[in-house]
Amino acid sequence: MDFFQGGRHGRTFWSSTPAVLALTVVVVLLISSAVRIVVREERIRRERQDLERKQEALEREILRLRAIAETAGSADAIERLAMEKLNLKKPGEAVVVVTPRTTATSGLPSAASSSGRFFPNLLRAVLDFFRR
Repeated sequence: MDFFQGGRHGRTFWSSTPAVLALTVVVVLLISSAVRIVVREERIRRERQDLERKQEALEREILRLRAIAETAGSADAIERLAMEKLNLKKPGEAVVVVTPRTTATSGLPSAASSSGRFFPNLLRAVLDFFRR
C-alpha cells in the first residue's frame, strides 16, 4: 500500500528506466497519431476542393448543354447540327476540308529539303508515278 501513496517507492518507480521508456513510447505514439490525423485532414480538404471545382465545371456544362438542348428544337439548329456532324451541304455549296500541314504530303519533294534528301525523294516520286 505504501507503493501507491507517493512514498519512496513511488518516486523510484517513475524515475526507473522501464517507466520512462514506457512513457516515451506512449508520447511518441500520441504524437504520431496526431500527425496522421493532421495529414489526413489536409488530404481530405484538398480532395474536397477538387470535388467542388469539378462540381462547378459540371454545373457549367449542364447549363451549356441545356442551352444547346433548348435551341436544338428549332429547324435551323437541327439543320446546322446535321450539316456539321454529317458533313452535309446545300445544293450549290462547296465543302472545303482543311488538313494540317503535317498530314498533307505531296508525291514531290519540297524545295526546302536538302540536296541529300532531294534526289532519293525525287527518285521515289518517279518510281511511284510509273507504278500507277
